[in-house]
Amino acid sequence: TNIMTSLTEKEVVHSLRNHLPRLLRSDPSLSESILTVTREHFPTKVETEDRFTRMLDELARE
Repeated sequence: TNIMTSLTEKEVVHSLRNHLPRLLRSDPSLSESILTVTREHFPTKVETEDRFTRMLDELARE
């Protein structure tokens, strides 16, 4: 039987929260896969810093 069918969504989320940090550290391909998905929804650190810098520059000019 598939383990995912025997676990509730709540249990899967709980397990991910407990195990994901270690899995990301130990499995670079998993880490890259998750980063690929998150980049579709969230800006990178560099993009966020650039946006913040532009906002500060605009405020300084005012």
